[in-house]
Amino acid sequence: MADHDSNPFLPRLIQRWATETPDAAALAHRGQVLTYRELDRHSDAVAARIRDRVPAGALVALTTNRTPETVGTLLGILKAGCTYLPVDTGAGSERAEQILRLAKPDLVLKSPVPLTDTPPRSVSESRPSGPAYVMPTSGSGGVLKLVEVEHSSVCHNLTALATTLGGVTPDDVCLHVASFAFSSSVRQLFMPLIHGARVVLATGTQRLDPRGMLRLLQDRGVSIMDVIPSVLAVLLDELQGTPAEAAALLGSRLRLLLLASEPLPSGLAARWQRAVGREDVALYNMYGQTESAGIVSVHRVGSLPTSGSVPIGRPLAGTGLLLLDEHLALVPDGEIGEIAVSGPSLARGYRADPALTAAVFPHTSGGTGDHRIYRTGDLGQRNRDGTLTYIGRRDRMIKVHGQSVDLARVETALEEHSAVARAAVAEAPPEEATRLRAWVQLRPGYLEETVASRLRTLPDGLRVLDLHPAETDFMHAEIFDRQVYLRHGIAVPADAFVIDAGANIGLFSLRIATRHPDARILAFEPAVPTAAVLQINLRVNGCFNVTVRAQGLSDHAGDAEITWYPRSSGMSSLHASHTDEQDTLRAIISNQLAHGAITNGEELRGLTDDLVDSKLVGQRLPCSLVRLSDVLSTEASSTVDLLKVDVQKAELEVLAGIDDEHWPRIKQIVAEVHDIDDRLEQMTRLLTKHGYAVHTDQDEMFTGSAVYYLYARRPDARPPSPQGFSTMTRCEPIRAVSRRQLAVYLAQRFPATHVPGTVTILDELPRTTSGKIDRAALPLHSPAPDTTPPTPDPADPLIAELAGIWSSVLGTTVDSSDDFFAIGGSSLAAARVIARIRRQYPDLDLSVRLIFEEPVLRQFAAAIHAQLDATAPAPRRKG
Repeated sequence: MADHDSNPFLPRLIQRWATETPDAAALAHRGQVLTYRELDRHSDAVAARIRDRVPAGALVALTTNRTPETVGTLLGILKAGCTYLPVDTGAGSERAEQILRLAKPDLVLKSPVPLTDTPPRSVSESRPSGPAYVMPTSGSGGVLKLVEVEHSSVCHNLTALATTLGGVTPDDVCLHVASFAFSSSVRQLFMPLIHGARVVLATGTQRLDPRGMLRLLQDRGVSIMDVIPSVLAVLLDELQGTPAEAAALLGSRLRLLLLASEPLPSGLAARWQRAVGREDVALYNMYGQTESAGIVSVHRVGSLPTSGSVPIGRPLAGTGLLLLDEHLALVPDGEIGEIAVSGPSLARGYRADPALTAAVFPHTSGGTGDHRIYRTGDLGQRNRDGTLTYIGRRDRMIKVHGQSVDLARVETALEEHSAVARAAVAEAPPEEATRLRAWVQLRPGYLEETVASRLRTLPDGLRVLDLHPAETDFMHAEIFDRQVYLRHGIAVPADAFVIDAGANIGLFSLRIATRHPDARILAFEPAVPTAAVLQINLRVNGCFNVTVRAQGLSDHAGDAEITWYPRSSGMSSLHASHTDEQDTLRAIISNQLAHGAITNGEELRGLTDDLVDSKLVGQRLPCSLVRLSDVLSTEASSTVDLLKVDVQKAELEVLAGIDDEHWPRIKQIVAEVHDIDDRLEQMTRLLTKHGYAVHTDQDEMFTGSAVYYLYARRPDARPPSPQGFSTMTRCEPIRAVSRRQLAVYLAQRFPATHVPGTVTILDELPRTTSGKIDRAALPLHSPAPDTTPPTPDPADPLIAELAGIWSSVLGTTVDSSDDFFAIGGSSLAAARVIARIRRQYPDLDLSVRLIFEEPVLRQFAAAIHAQLDATAPAPRRKG
């Protein structure tokens, strides 16, 4: 148990263990372990360095990363008698700049102080004159606020919480997954440390990867896990098999599962009980706020309500939870009121905003007593047993046609649908006829109806959503048949860690993931539309061992623009050159014709340029870039077994983003290289210098182009698994769900005022760095309008003639309302259609691009009509 005094100081509570158990592990991260003695020495040296620069009481901002150095630096700031302000660059540079402008820190540390850069220095204790930390928060309104929390508040909160949970001991191992710029990080870090326990820092990838998190629980012997309900839902999706098998995946030492920061649906808690059924793991639903230094009430989950949310329980010792009306008077028992918190854990207030502090932290008198409270803005109701139930946000109650609508209640109802994992409901803008909008994220095994209808099965049984079928077929032959990435000794061990840079729609990641289910793949795809298709393809094939980042790898981190070619996504590039792309595509088409990879090739010989131009209609899209070494610095694996690079003329920049210390960790590299300005030779020299044996090759489909493949392998690269490969069998049938089905589902449960006018199905709901739904970003995902059924076709001989041509090329019946590409068309098929129309109407000047611009037969025919009408005399028609 942590010591108590009348003026507690957080570093002193931790420093005790450097004396009592100096060699005990305080922090574990990847393969690194830091003892309490080492943490104490590092934080002492940091404190001395900070005291050299700013006085006690100063505000010190720190750009955090998920390393022991961050923890030592935070603790050093506190030991110096200063206040720390965590800045998470993962939330975006604009957010970080906004925080610094508002906070006006006295000192900004752009990175944690390295362990190797802190020679031992003793430091005398400096009692703080300011808060322990300033925590950024946006609350439900999305407006940035900076909450100042005292040492006494956080120390009381952590010790009271540990006591309520039955105690935290030096034998415990606690998982840390929260962003350091989120209030949960304080609890996940300092509650274990003040009790002499070990903290396991999950890497940036592990905290987003359910399989990686489960491995961490097992490998590190985690006994206390503290996550948001959304993360638990994802973990449950990963837990397969019987309850005993599922329980084993959680590790043998897990004893406390703590859930906070979101309402806990009773259905999710029931899923946990059914899936795991471990009575030795206590499940707690917790409730708290940044403004109250963390958790203020807990509820041990046992029997569950049939619907709605699990109760938030009873307050911690010394904390009061009041239910108040708009006049700050207590509401009668059983009625709904605003939850207000009182007691020693309340924050000082909001930095640089005394007016807001006075409004949100008022003093009350009368029936509630005379004390300072924090008005949470949450609505609650006291149950007969004295526990509290969270009802929703006060600011999420709206009026629709005079009727009160609780948006949280509509969300909860949506999440009770078997297909829905998470839901968000918001009020629509006033200019819209509908009053409510909804967004949903589906569970594994479900797809939006129109997406499910577009899936097709490849020869080896993979199900994929295409951006362009002909391109998918080309890449499938390249990766699965000709195996261009696995030549010249490049091999994949059974439990490999693979980085797929330029993953496109995911065929290479799918090949590795399905054949090596124990492998872990980190897939990077900077074009957001392509990354969305990548996510779907991994999901429908049951590949949960792949983590997708919608980013590009480069020599710097930041924002950029990519030219995205929707009809030839593999050509998308940060360095687009129409001439380069034309040359490459001409060579590919020429080689396909030469090798008989295209049937009826003679029909296309005069249309190559036209076909190439039709594929290269690009769009400029914003994208995000990151350095590979910045990724590896936060990765759990010490070894990258294979780095595959296919980034369209940015391959040198990917390698330039690797620091010297990380080259030995990368055992194999295979890269598609555009040999421009002697790039192939440059890369060969670079990799040879770093200890790789290098081979180069050119695939038969790139003969005559500047595209080559480079294969690099270190002597200590692991061989492939001796048993060859296995095939995943976890792929489940895909069930389709439509927006209309979800709207009807709600209409059966609520009056019309509660039913959203639009329901948008997203691959993933946007989230903040803390894992909560990013409600401010939801409107950016505008709902697609429902299409109305086409009207009956007028009698038109040209439509009938064109339908016959389409049908002969595609081998299927065609209706005037059909979309060429939706019924199996490809760019090559489009070229054949244009070739046949040209034969019928030799005087027409037709481009393949026309069928891309007007893919619906009726509109396509109208465009042909317009050309016919503009031609005088009438064009010759053959036959």
